[in-house]
Amino acid sequence: MDSYIKTNVTSLASTSKRSNNSRYSIMVSNLRIGLDNPILGVGKNLNNSYIPDYLPSMSYNNKEVNLWIKNQKERGIARSGFPRLGEYTSMFAESGILGLMVFLIPPIILFYKLYGILSNKILNIDNNLSYIFFLISLIGIMATGIGSSINGTFCYWVLLGLGYAMCFGKVDNNKKHDK
Repeated sequence: MDSYIKTNVTSLASTSKRSNNSRYSIMVSNLRIGLDNPILGVGKNLNNSYIPDYLPSMSYNNKEVNLWIKNQKERGIARSGFPRLGEYTSMFAESGILGLMVFLIPPIILFYKLYGILSNKILNIDNNLSYIFFLISLIGIMATGIGSSINGTFCYWVLLGLGYAMCFGKVDNNKKHDK
């Protein structure tokens, strides 16, 4: 167990261990692209053409990054590009701050509503427990977007739908709630 934690968990803080150098390089590139095009970004899936010019110096000797660049030069931008590492930085590069905010507004509203529900003392523990588990799941899927794509499995969208149904759905009139 100790070996697993040292190998996997503690390596996250280092840019030189495992594939973190390539992951951080792509994320930094997307952040730089977004900062140069802050309002609307460069367009959906168009950040791949900009990434080689925005790569940080730490990635110049990285074999993985060099392979991605080589594939893009040989096959072209439409056929080969860079992986979507970091949902939020990729979205910032592609659609700017406006697109990122539109993407984040639904979960922010949901977090606000969940906070209101969980801070309400009227609900019993059985009702609160399902909200707590849902909140943990939503936080987990949102954290996944920091270093990876959250759209691959559609879990993000399913959780948003479930959350809105839980928080904004009709209340069963047969249950008695004291307000």
